[in-house]
Order: sequence, then structure tokens, then C-alpha cells
Amino acid sequence: FDGICLCRTHERKCKLMRKNDHIDFAKHCFEDAAFALIKKKPLSKVSVSEICAEAGCSRASFYRHVDSPEAPLASKVRDITARYLSDEGNRFNFEHPRESVIILFHHLLDYKDIGLFFEKAGCLDIVGVEFERGFVFNHLKEEERLRWAFVGAGLFRVYSEWVKSGFDKSPESLAEILFGGEFPLLKNSQ
Repeated sequence: FDGICLCRTHERKCKLMRKNDHIDFAKHCFEDAAFALIKKKPLSKVSVSEICAEAGCSRASFYRHVDSPEAPLASKVRDITARYLSDEGNRFNFEHPRESVIILFHHLLDYKDIGLFFEKAGCLDIVGVEFERGFVFNHLKEEERLRWAFVGAGLFRVYSEWVKSGFDKSPESLAEILFGGEFPLLKNSQ
């Protein structure tokens, strides 16, 4: 890389700030190329060769920076997850699960277009993997991992259905469905 992005998907040229940014730069190019291709067809039909051609890079460069066609997309979801987890106030709190769900779903609603895009492209499962990574792998004790696996998988399924419905409910409405009524999913511990 000479510091100029060769992706045909860019309307402008991306310049590197420093030479050692080439890894992030390459990942950015592959991410843009993968997104451009899955606008045209499902991710399962996109090959590494197509991503490389779209990015203007070699297969060797692709495999030096990423390991699968899904990797550039997962990277985007990881960035969104990291933004959520970086705010201490966003941590899921079992003492106040309703509020935690509302905060999480407001965050995800900020990225509504990406959720709809992934669903249409048939790769919403990438989001599920990152939910698990974000919720479960941050906890080292087995009992905590099991609790978080339950919460992460359940919230992903709710998110998945929400995306498929076109985000037809507010985060507050989702929380009411999960925590209200005669048979709430989780009860506030108080």
C-alpha cells in the first residue's frame, strides 16, 4: 500500500496518517469491499477473490490482514460493540435489567442501517457471534460465563427479531415485553 486506498467503493481517496497504519488501512479497504459486494449478493456467495478485486489488493494481502470473507464485516460489528462496552454506564446490570436492555437497544438502534443491511445480506449471525464475544468472553468465571451466555444469546434473538420486523418497536417497548406482564423474562432483583 502506498497510502492511497484503491477500493472502487470510495468516492474519495483515503490517505494514511502514518505508514504504520497500513494494517488498519488494509482492513478498512477489505471492509468497504465486502460491504459493496454484499449489497449485490448474499455473503455466502462472495469469494475472497471478489473482495480482493473490489479492494484492488492481492489475496496474499487479504490473508495477511483477515482470515475469511466474514472477517471484515465482523470487524465492523466489533467496533460497534466496543463503543457500547467502552462506556461503563452501558454495562449490563442484573440488578436493573430493564434499564440495561433499554440502553443496549438504544445503542443498537443508532446502528439500525447496519442491522438491516446485515439481515438483508443474510449475515446477521455475525452480529450474534459478536454479541457472544462482547457479553460472554469478558467474564472469566464459569458461572458468570453461563449467565452471560444466557443473556447474550437471548438478547441477540430479540435483536434479530427486531431487525426482521424493521425495528417496529421502541427499546422501551421491547423492555416492557421482556420484563412486564405476568411472566417476565427476568425480574428486577430488589
